[in-house]
Amino acid sequence: MDQQQRGDDSKNKKVVVQDSIKKLKEKLVPGIKYGLLISAIINLSMLVVGCLNVHKCPVNKHIPLFLIATGAIGLMSKFVSYVRDRISAHVQVVYFESALYSVETIFFFLGTYWVYKEFQPSYDPSAGDLFCNKGAYILAFTYITIFYAFIIAIICGFCCFLCCILLITSACDQCMDVEYSSSNPEVTTSLTVVSTKDSDEIVKTHH
Repeated sequence: MDQQQRGDDSKNKKVVVQDSIKKLKEKLVPGIKYGLLISAIINLSMLVVGCLNVHKCPVNKHIPLFLIATGAIGLMSKFVSYVRDRISAHVQVVYFESALYSVETIFFFLGTYWVYKEFQPSYDPSAGDLFCNKGAYILAFTYITIFYAFIIAIICGFCCFLCCILLITSACDQCMDVEYSSSNPEVTTSLTVVSTKDSDEIVKTHH
């Protein structure tokens, strides 16, 4: 009976977790769509700014190229995500997306090196080789910095989430133990008798 009760409790927990995950997905879908739209707008802005200033950053000619590559790859990845269900039957979308994300990651770390290395360039065109267009450099610098801040925030949030899960799990286990002991007084009584006998034996040995 006790094992059956524990099995029913575990099943109920699984059902509750599945329902909560489904509700969470339903709430997150609109946010994900808006997030993809905002990200696509940012990628388009990077592509346009990079193309307009491809020859206007002599301090490091790779910075406009970073904007162009990141913007183009980002738009392609968003487009593939949007039409994934329609073309998945004809094309291996997973491999294509993996290749896109791999190239995007490589360019991101290269861009981090190129942008942070030249901090802070001159925004005066008469500065010669020290010049970089202000809009292009600030856009690249802001994008990289916000991305790193976002990653750090996700890591911190995930750690807090794990801590909360561990606390809730331990609290649930304690509640289940209390309920089990209250529903089975014979076990509690036997444990009390055993502990009393042990203490008496310890006292006798000392005497």
